[in-house]
Amino acid sequence: MRHILTVLGIIALSVSSAFAENATNSIKLISEIPSFHSLGFRWLVSGDANANAKVTVAYKLKKEQDWRSALDLHRVEPEAMEAARPPKGQFLFAGSIMFLEPGQTYEVRLSLIDPDTLVHTILTKTLTTMTLVDPMIKRVLYVQPQSSDQSAHGAGTKDKPINGLAIACKRAQPGDQLILLPGTYVSEAYLNLKGKVDAPIVISGSDKSKVIIEGGKNNSGFDIGGSKHVQIRNLTITKSLWAIRAIGASHLLVKDCLFDGVGTGVFGDSNKARGVHIINNHIKGVLQFPHSKNADHPWKKRELRGIDIAGSDHIFAYNTVHGFRDGIDVRGKQPIVNVDIHNNEIYDCYDDGMELDFSDHNVRAFYNRITNTGMGISFQPIHGGPAYAIKNVLYNLRGETWKIHLSPVGDPHRTSGGYMLHNTIVRSNPSFRVWSNEGPGHYFTMYNNLYIGTGGPIEVTCPMRYTKMDHNAYFHDGKFGNFAFWNKKKYKTIKDFAEETKLEQHGISALVSGTIFKGKMDFPDRDVSQEPRIFELKSGSPAVDRGLVLPSINDGFKGKAPDLGALEQGEKAPPYGVQKDLDI
Repeated sequence: MRHILTVLGIIALSVSSAFAENATNSIKLISEIPSFHSLGFRWLVSGDANANAKVTVAYKLKKEQDWRSALDLHRVEPEAMEAARPPKGQFLFAGSIMFLEPGQTYEVRLSLIDPDTLVHTILTKTLTTMTLVDPMIKRVLYVQPQSSDQSAHGAGTKDKPINGLAIACKRAQPGDQLILLPGTYVSEAYLNLKGKVDAPIVISGSDKSKVIIEGGKNNSGFDIGGSKHVQIRNLTITKSLWAIRAIGASHLLVKDCLFDGVGTGVFGDSNKARGVHIINNHIKGVLQFPHSKNADHPWKKRELRGIDIAGSDHIFAYNTVHGFRDGIDVRGKQPIVNVDIHNNEIYDCYDDGMELDFSDHNVRAFYNRITNTGMGISFQPIHGGPAYAIKNVLYNLRGETWKIHLSPVGDPHRTSGGYMLHNTIVRSNPSFRVWSNEGPGHYFTMYNNLYIGTGGPIEVTCPMRYTKMDHNAYFHDGKFGNFAFWNKKKYKTIKDFAEETKLEQHGISALVSGTIFKGKMDFPDRDVSQEPRIFELKSGSPAVDRGLVLPSINDGFKGKAPDLGALEQGEKAPPYGVQKDLDI
C-alpha cells in the first residue's frame, strides 16, 4: 500500500511539474512608440514548454464601442534572436496592428491564452497614433551662402543674414528656424545640433529649387551625426557622397527635399539612432538600370543606397527613390525595431528594392511600389520577426522576388519571422523566386499574394521550414516542366505540391489571360526600364474572392472573400512617392 502511494505521489509530482512548465506567465508587455498607421507590441513570457500559448489582439477607436480583431502576435523563434535573446525558459510574442488612422486614440486589448493556465492574462493599452505637426518656432534666423566679404556678417535678419551655414548652426538654439536664402552652400563642417522635444532646430530652404547644398565627392551635404531634434526641410542637396550623414542622430525629420545626383540619400549605421523620419523627399542617385548600363561616376567602390538607416522607431514614407544599388534599407547594427516603410515609389535600383535585413521585431513595409530592381524585398536575415511586407507592388524584377538569405551564413543562424501578405508581383521568369543555398528560412507566412511570371512559378532553393502558405495565385505562361522546386524537390503540378507539402491547399495555378487586370497584360522585358504601373483587378477576375480573411489586414472586403494581391477589385490605388500636398 505504501509503495502504491509513493508511486501515485511521484506521478502527481510529475504531472504538477509538467503543468507548471507548460503554464504561461506574463513577465513584461512593451508597447512600441506609435507611428502614423501602426501600433507594435512585444510580450515577454515564461513557461509554455509545450508551445501552445497564443496572444490574441483586439482594438477599437476609443470613441467607439465595437472591438475589432487583429492578427495574433507572432511567436518569436528564440534561436533567431541574436541581439537580445531571452533567458532559457522565456519567450517573446511580437506583432503589430496596421492600417490605422493618424492622430487617433485607440484602445488595444491583448489576451495571453494558454490551455495549461487556469486564468488568462488580459492587458489593455490606450495609445494615440502620430500625426505630423509643424513645430512652434521661437526665433527665425536668415542665412546666406558664406562670403569672404567681412561686411557680409549679419545678425540673422532678412536684410542682414548670417554669413554661412556653419556659423548659423553654431548660433542655433532649441526652437530656432534657420531659413536659407537662395544660393549654393558648400558643406563646411560637422554640425552637432541639439534641439528639444518641443523645440527642434529647423533648417529650411526659402526656395527648394534655389537653395543648393553641395557636399563634394567625399563629403556630406549635412553631417549631423549625434544630433537630436533637428528638422531639414525644403532644400536641394547635390554632388555629395551622402546627402545627409546622420550616424546616431535621433528625432530627425527630413521632409520635402530634393537630393539630386548623390551617392547615398540618408545614411546612419548606428543602432543608437531613434525616430528618424524621412518623408516626402525625391531622392535621386547616379546609377542606371540595369547595372550594365552604368557609366562612370565618382563612387564606383561604394554601395550606394537611397536610405540606409539602423536603429529603431523610424518612418520612411512618401519618398520617390531611384538610381541606387538599393532603394530603402534598414540594414546595420541591431536592434532594429518598430520601423514603418510605406507609400514609397522605388525604381531603377539594380540590387534590392528594399532591405529589411537584420530586422528584429515589428518592421513593416506596406503600400510601396517597386519597379525595375534586381530583387524585390530582402529578408537577409530577420532575427525572429515579425517583419511584414504587405500590399506592395513588385514589377519587373531581374532576380529574386523575396531575398530569403542569411548573413552570416551557416548554423546556428537562420532568417525567421517574415510575413508576405497581399502583394502583387508581375515579372518575367518564375514569379516566386529565391536563389539561395544559405537557408534556412523559418516561420514565414505567405497568404493572398498574386504572382504573375513566366516558367515554373515557384523556384525556391533554400530550405524552408515551418512555413504557412496558402490562398496565393500563380498565373504563368505554361512553359515549364515543374510547377515548383521546394526543399530540393520538384513538383509537376500545384496539386502534387499541395498534397505532399500541405501548403497551398486553396492556391491557384493558371495560364495568364486578359481577364486578370484592367489594361494590357505583358510580361516585361527585364533588361528594359519599365514605367511603374497600377495593377487593378478586372470585375470577374480569377483573383477576386479567393483570399483568406486576415483581421485588420483586409477588413472591409466587398465580395464573398478578400481579393488577391495589393488592391481589392474597385479599390483606388494608394499614393506612391512624393505628394504635392501631403497631409498626415
